[in-house]
Amino acid sequence: MRPPQKHCPNCGARVLRPGSQRACDYCGNELELGSPPRTIEREQRFARLKSAPDLSNLLAQPVGGGGQLFGAFLGLVVSGSIVVVGVLIATLAVPMSGPFAIVPILVVGIAILGFVKILRQTARFARDPGSARPALVVDERVRVQDGGDGPSRTRNYATLEDEGGQRRELETTDEVAGRIAPGDAGVAYERGGFLVHFVRVEA
Repeated sequence: MRPPQKHCPNCGARVLRPGSQRACDYCGNELELGSPPRTIEREQRFARLKSAPDLSNLLAQPVGGGGQLFGAFLGLVVSGSIVVVGVLIATLAVPMSGPFAIVPILVVGIAILGFVKILRQTARFARDPGSARPALVVDERVRVQDGGDGPSRTRNYATLEDEGGQRRELETTDEVAGRIAPGDAGVAYERGGFLVHFVRVEA
């Protein structure tokens, strides 16, 4: 794709809106819209990426993600244990009266909601065979969740862009986040809406 015209080829006048202006403001000559520089750069990078000699082997590798699946099952065990303990406490607290009698019920309710959420995420992850596709790393961000009385939790996210320009933000691990940076090109391994691995390719 050619870059947008910055000067009219007919009269030489400066094009005020390159890439979106269809005709010259001075002589009315029709202009080629072309592609914006960023689109051209993306197309060039994906062309180099797809011509990499080891790309086919990288795309054929298994997606993996066993560590995330184990962590999800561990979360199910912990949240399930909290539910069981909460139910026992709520049962013992039935004779209680006053505003404190509802506290065990709230604890059990919150634990059940957490258990159901983790259960859905785990089932979604386990059902998804995963996919490997060429991608560009556009951005990274870190979200710190307040742990209340316990330690805070850090979540890592990476924004990936595909060949068509579509962008998606995926959660990822500390390990993957530490090995990627905005501008990297390579193969992204995604499973259950989670970026489980990324292999950088020179492009």
